[in-house]
Amino acid sequence: VGAYEQRAPALIKRLVRAAAAETLAGGASDALEDARAALDWGTRSAAAKQKGSKIAAAAAPALKSTRAPETQARLCSSPEASVEILREAEKETDALLERFLEHAPRWSALATASAELDALCALAAFGADAAGPTCRPKFVRLGAFEKTKRDAPVFEARALWNPCAVASAAAAGVRTRAGEGLDKAVPNDVSLGGVDQDGNKRETAVLLTGPNMGGKSTLLRAACVAVVLAQMGAPTPCVSLTLSAADVVFTRLGGASDRLDAGESTFLVECAEAASILRGATRDSFVVLDELGRGTSTFDGYAVAFSALHALAERVKCRLLFATHYHALSREFGESHAVALRHMAAKVGADAGDRSIFFLYALREGSCPKSYGTNVAALAGVPEKVLVRATQAAAAMERKLAGAFAFGEENGLEKSGLSLTPREEKAFRRALD
Repeated sequence: VGAYEQRAPALIKRLVRAAAAETLAGGASDALEDARAALDWGTRSAAAKQKGSKIAAAAAPALKSTRAPETQARLCSSPEASVEILREAEKETDALLERFLEHAPRWSALATASAELDALCALAAFGADAAGPTCRPKFVRLGAFEKTKRDAPVFEARALWNPCAVASAAAAGVRTRAGEGLDKAVPNDVSLGGVDQDGNKRETAVLLTGPNMGGKSTLLRAACVAVVLAQMGAPTPCVSLTLSAADVVFTRLGGASDRLDAGESTFLVECAEAASILRGATRDSFVVLDELGRGTSTFDGYAVAFSALHALAERVKCRLLFATHYHALSREFGESHAVALRHMAAKVGADAGDRSIFFLYALREGSCPKSYGTNVAALAGVPEKVLVRATQAAAAMERKLAGAFAFGEENGLEKSGLSLTPREEKAFRRALD
């Protein structure tokens, strides 16, 4: 900056001299305005104040004379002026860049240091002014607790909350149905692996169910944020966090979308992401899957979700959070020693016609019986007649599918009395095998 200020008066003088000599051409008025702006800057600059004042005194008559219409016309009629001003500007620009490049390593180091300082300040501000509790994570090594059966990967968070959700809601001005601001998060305890109070080994996978808008995805993201911040050495958004290091954090979150340019459908994109996780996950990985299989038919989607959950929980045995609306999975893995059933709590109307719902955003043990989609549809303003018909259709479909989804029962498909296409039945048979 100092070097530029030293060179700026010479540039201003050259521009003013060119204007006074009437050698500027098309675009002369713009160039002159630039000269005036630069002159004003030079006058105000503390480093070039004295020189700028002298230039201002010397150049004022010339600049004043160029405002006359006849002078402007003469300036614009000179064909050599544009070439001259561009040549002068290029010389000054090249000289400035050369000076800059001479100290390129210093600028690079300065940029890196500034970025690191900015990140550290942001993390410090988060730790000091966070909307919820933060802590220093505690890391444990695998195999260090074999005597207490704690030899599996572990993630134990107490009062975990999602700082990104709180910040986004506050920035968007989102408010609850009661009119309150969402400036506080609902904390939840999340445990994967390790041992319980009685010394028994915990499940490393959690099958998470719950209503639409109940907070499943928010909880999954909170766990991922905690792992990343912990391995950065940053404050984590919880009261306490004990974990073993993760080699990779795998996520399949949010609604997948098709890729028309690549000829890939939504379901293909979803399966490709899941396949990458299934191929790369190890016991030390931290995996989050959100509603896998929703991009296709219920039967194919369920079969994919069932197989992926079984592979990660039973064979890979990594830390896994698996959110789904396929409630039949809770029956399939209800007796599994590798999968724990959890749900996001909500209060719903007691009467059949009462479609009110209040989300608690609290993690509870056990599975949720349904997703309460019609309750959420009522919040969106779907007509009552449509909701009544949807409720009746859902009840009838649940009765039919109860037997079909019983993979563990012999002849589950036949017992259901449901008519399936050959493709749908093949998907079920693959899952059964």
